Amino acid sequence: MELENCVEGGTEAAGEEGDSPPAVKKRRLLCLEFASVANCDSAVAQCYLAENDWEMERALNSYFEPPVEESALERRPETTAEPKI
Repeated sequence: MELENCVEGGTEAAGEEGDSPPAVKKRRLLCLEFASVANCDSAVAQCYLAENDWEMERALNSYFEPPVEESALERRPETTAEPKI
């Protein structure tokens, strides 16, 4: 994940245009909770949450799961849709 693309405007992603103040406050609280669980900066938390539609579980899974190596994808055996008889 490219952090520099996500946090260009600081807290701008937490308060997109048209968001009501309660929505902005909720997103800030989500950032703090994520940062606490993941032991990371709130800017990193904001990035992962924004990329995962502000869903805590998805964002945490994205943060903690190891990156998939392209070479591992190339070595994956092909599967056929037809059952073998």
